[in-house]
Amino acid sequence: MERWYERSFGRDYLLVYKHRDFQRAQAEVHEMVRWLSLKPGVEVLDLCCGMGRHSMALADAGYQVTGVDLSDVLLAEARRLDPAGRMKWVKGDMRRIPLSGPFDAVVNLFTSFGYFTVRRGGTSRFCRK
Repeated sequence: MERWYERSFGRDYLLVYKHRDFQRAQAEVHEMVRWLSLKPGVEVLDLCCGMGRHSMALADAGYQVTGVDLSDVLLAEARRLDPAGRMKWVKGDMRRIPLSGPFDAVVNLFTSFGYFTVRRGGTSRFCRK
Protein backbone atom coordinates (compact mmCIF):
# COMPACT_ATOMS: atom_id res chain seq x y z
CA MET A 1 0.00 0.00 0.00
CA GLU A 2 1.29 3.46 -0.91
CA ARG A 3 2.06 5.81 1.94
CA TRP A 4 0.60 9.34 1.82
CA TYR A 5 3.88 10.95 0.73
CA GLU A 6 4.25 8.48 -2.11
CA ARG A 7 0.77 9.38 -3.39
CA SER A 8 1.28 13.12 -2.86
CA PHE A 9 4.42 13.31 -5.00
CA GLY A 10 3.17 11.39 -8.01
CA ARG A 11 1.58 12.43 -11.33
CA ASP A 12 -0.92 14.76 -9.61
CA TYR A 13 1.98 16.79 -8.20
CA LEU A 14 3.07 17.68 -11.74
CA LEU A 15 -0.42 19.08 -12.40
CA VAL A 16 -1.00 20.83 -9.08
CA TYR A 17 2.39 22.56 -9.13
CA LYS A 18 2.76 23.21 -12.85
CA HIS A 19 2.80 26.94 -12.06
CA ARG A 20 6.14 26.47 -10.24
CA ASP A 21 8.37 27.38 -13.15
CA PHE A 22 12.05 27.30 -13.96
CA GLN A 23 12.35 31.10 -14.12
CA ARG A 24 11.22 31.37 -10.49
CA ALA A 25 13.63 28.56 -9.51
CA GLN A 26 16.50 30.50 -11.13
CA ALA A 27 15.67 33.56 -9.01
CA GLU A 28 15.37 31.50 -5.82
CA VAL A 29 18.70 29.77 -6.46
CA HIS A 30 20.40 33.09 -7.21
CA GLU A 31 19.31 34.43 -3.79
CA MET A 32 20.23 31.22 -1.99
CA VAL A 33 23.71 31.13 -3.53
CA ARG A 34 24.25 34.71 -2.41
CA TRP A 35 23.16 33.89 1.17
CA LEU A 36 25.34 30.79 1.35
CA SER A 37 28.34 32.39 -0.37
CA LEU A 38 28.80 29.25 -2.47
CA LYS A 39 31.90 29.22 -4.63
CA PRO A 40 31.43 28.20 -8.29
CA GLY A 41 32.00 24.54 -9.01
CA VAL A 42 31.31 23.17 -5.53
CA GLU A 43 29.23 20.03 -4.99
CA VAL A 44 25.61 20.57 -3.95
CA LEU A 45 23.07 17.99 -2.85
CA ASP A 46 19.50 18.98 -3.68
CA LEU A 47 17.60 16.87 -1.15
CA CYS A 48 14.02 16.13 -2.20
CA CYS A 49 14.75 17.60 -5.62
CA GLY A 50 11.38 16.76 -7.14
CA MET A 51 11.38 17.38 -10.87
CA GLY A 52 14.73 19.15 -10.57
CA ARG A 53 13.87 22.84 -11.08
CA HIS A 54 16.35 24.01 -8.46
CA SER A 55 18.94 21.36 -9.36
CA MET A 56 18.97 22.61 -12.94
CA ALA A 57 19.22 26.22 -11.83
CA LEU A 58 22.18 25.28 -9.62
CA ALA A 59 23.87 23.50 -12.54
CA ASP A 60 23.22 26.54 -14.75
CA ALA A 61 24.99 28.63 -12.10
CA GLY A 62 28.07 26.41 -12.33
CA TYR A 63 27.62 23.93 -9.48
CA GLN A 64 28.07 20.15 -9.50
CA VAL A 65 24.62 18.89 -8.52
CA THR A 66 23.18 15.63 -7.25
CA GLY A 67 19.41 15.47 -6.84
CA VAL A 68 17.79 12.96 -4.49
CA ASP A 69 14.08 12.23 -4.40
CA LEU A 70 11.80 9.37 -3.37
CA SER A 71 9.33 9.83 -6.23
CA ASP A 72 9.90 7.76 -9.37
CA VAL A 73 7.49 10.07 -11.22
CA LEU A 74 9.34 13.27 -10.29
CA LEU A 75 12.77 11.75 -10.93
CA ALA A 76 11.60 10.58 -14.37
CA GLU A 77 10.50 14.16 -15.11
CA ALA A 78 13.85 15.51 -13.86
CA ARG A 79 15.71 13.11 -16.16
CA ARG A 80 13.45 14.07 -19.07
CA LEU A 81 14.18 17.76 -18.46
CA ASP A 82 17.93 17.01 -18.25
CA PRO A 83 18.58 15.31 -21.62
CA ALA A 84 22.31 16.12 -21.47
CA GLY A 85 22.60 14.34 -18.10
CA ARG A 86 24.29 17.27 -16.36
CA MET A 87 23.03 16.24 -12.93
CA LYS A 88 23.18 12.98 -11.06
CA TRP A 89 19.65 11.83 -10.13
CA VAL A 90 19.31 9.37 -7.24
CA LYS A 91 16.22 7.70 -5.81
CA GLY A 92 16.26 7.86 -2.03
CA ASP A 93 14.44 8.72 1.17
CA MET A 94 15.49 11.96 2.85
CA ARG A 95 15.48 10.16 6.21
CA ARG A 96 18.14 7.71 5.02
CA ILE A 97 20.14 9.51 2.34
CA PRO A 98 21.71 6.86 0.09
CA LEU A 99 24.91 8.84 -0.46
CA SER A 100 27.99 9.50 1.61
CA GLY A 101 29.14 12.72 -0.03
CA PRO A 102 31.04 14.81 0.58
CA PHE A 103 28.95 17.82 -0.42
CA ASP A 104 29.78 21.47 0.10
CA ALA A 105 26.11 22.30 0.61
CA VAL A 106 22.85 20.43 1.09
CA VAL A 107 19.69 22.29 0.13
CA ASN A 108 16.01 21.51 0.53
CA LEU A 109 13.78 23.92 -1.35
CA PHE A 110 9.99 24.36 -1.62
CA THR A 111 8.40 21.35 0.13
CA SER A 112 9.34 18.09 1.86
CA PHE A 113 11.08 19.17 5.05
CA GLY A 114 9.17 18.91 8.31
CA TYR A 115 6.79 16.13 7.23
CA PHE A 116 8.32 13.54 9.53
CA THR A 117 8.74 13.68 13.28
CA VAL A 118 9.84 11.11 15.81
CA ARG A 119 10.38 7.51 14.71
CA ARG A 120 8.98 4.78 16.88
CA GLY A 121 11.63 3.88 19.44
CA GLY A 122 13.78 6.99 18.99
CA THR A 123 14.19 10.25 17.17
CA SER A 124 14.71 10.98 13.53
CA ARG A 125 18.17 12.29 12.82
CA PHE A 126 16.47 15.42 11.45
CA CYS A 127 14.44 16.12 14.60
CA ARG A 128 15.36 16.97 18.18
CA LYS A 129 13.86 15.10 21.10
